[in-house]
Amino acid sequence: MVSSLGYLVRISWRDLWRNRRRTVLVGMSMVFSSFIMVFSVGMNAGLVDDMARTVTGSFLGHAQVQNPAYAECPNLEQALSGEMVDVLRARFEELPDVLGYSPRLVTGGLMNKKVPDPQEEDELSAYRKMTSEGVMLIGVEPALERTVSTLAGSVVEDDVRHRCLRGCEAALAENYRRPDIGCLEMCPEGLPSFAGDDCRASCSELCVGRCSSGEEWCEDELCQERCLSYCEPARFLRDEDPHAEELYRGEVVLGSDLAHVLRAGVGDRVALTMGTADGRSHGSIYRVCGLLKTSQPMLNRNLALTHRGSLSVGVGLAGGATSVVLEFDDFEKAPKFAAKVQARVRTADSLGSVRVRSWGELAPDVETFIKLKLGGTYVMMLVITLIIAVIVANVVTMAVLERTREYGVRLALGESASRLTGSVLTESLLLALLCSSIGTGLGIALVEYYGAVGLSFGMGEIETAGVTLTGVIYPKTTAPAVIFAVVTVLFFALVGTVYPAFRIRRIRVMDALHFS
Repeated sequence: MVSSLGYLVRISWRDLWRNRRRTVLVGMSMVFSSFIMVFSVGMNAGLVDDMARTVTGSFLGHAQVQNPAYAECPNLEQALSGEMVDVLRARFEELPDVLGYSPRLVTGGLMNKKVPDPQEEDELSAYRKMTSEGVMLIGVEPALERTVSTLAGSVVEDDVRHRCLRGCEAALAENYRRPDIGCLEMCPEGLPSFAGDDCRASCSELCVGRCSSGEEWCEDELCQERCLSYCEPARFLRDEDPHAEELYRGEVVLGSDLAHVLRAGVGDRVALTMGTADGRSHGSIYRVCGLLKTSQPMLNRNLALTHRGSLSVGVGLAGGATSVVLEFDDFEKAPKFAAKVQARVRTADSLGSVRVRSWGELAPDVETFIKLKLGGTYVMMLVITLIIAVIVANVVTMAVLERTREYGVRLALGESASRLTGSVLTESLLLALLCSSIGTGLGIALVEYYGAVGLSFGMGEIETAGVTLTGVIYPKTTAPAVIFAVVTVLFFALVGTVYPAFRIRRIRVMDALHFS
């Protein structure tokens, strides 16, 4: 049996190359079909994967632990207490599926750029650039936040000269001096840096000796202190809060579009008024230490980040958080991992009925879009499959029918119809296996290449479902696509051979010998 099968394979392989041109043409159609399936599915998989990773990685996380009532009524009254956050920390440390976690305290407030009051009532120039904006203020622990999001890596590099000019103007405004006096000289075009000793020296030269004796509102120290606050370049929040003991001071990172609306930059001060958990109001002055530009326009327009510790005390929830963001090793398995975490935290009596929600529950619009995109992929696969079916089956059928005379000769020489049919089917199977392997190999190679370097269509950034994609697609190889491509080519190659194979069994030798 085995030797007979081996003989059939050798004969079929030899017969394939009797007419190289025909075999190559048929094989090229199979290579192209399997290649286009792997590459097109890889492109769609990469797009969907990029969107999901952008949403979960930039801010949302793979899952969040919240009070069940917080989803319906997101306010401070539904926050997790400090004791609950501590218990959750201990639980997460014991779970190998949880790669990172970060408590967040989310609240809202009204923010405006802080400028000095004018010395005289008619000197209202200090108010001209003032504006107030509603913001989403989030208290985070910077070290932990780096384990669940890319916010720390989204800080925009600031413009050295602009920061220098703002520092100069703010410093002179402390003493009610005209902001253009000395600033252009202090901050020339092409200024290489404005930090460290150079910055301190510039601030000293700008401020010392500006005040004349008898000027009640003029102090060199205030001018210099204000200028020095602009010496530090853009950065994310420090791991340790430099103002932990000062309830009404802090540092903040603003969304880039929010900063543009407020006309605030690195080094500027902003004032924020917010509500507390018990209905009072709380205000703080923050120094802007950096600007964020994320892939989500809504965050760029509304987001402000500060340290959770001081914020939680200020709003009357010492150590509390509105949610704890989780990071798993695979965002695609987030629902499964979220269920495991839910089962684990449910055993702690002090946690009450906290709920673990996966990113799909937190962003249903994005999940719906991804499902629609996947549905479109399936439709595209169906169309491609039908095209491949026509191409492969037609080419194989014609290739077999062209050999009718050859089959007549072989039947006349005594070869049985069954053996001839088996030979024809084996030839198609061998050619389909070879060519589909080559096609999928080429498809995988191209997908992996562009998966590393990216494939740009020159369209720039694209906003979809509230997410801004870079316009560069990183295709992704998927096992189902590879298997489906090979199986599809094999199946339709055999389908294209079935009709000629059955026709061979009914062929008359004399008719076949006269076929042309």
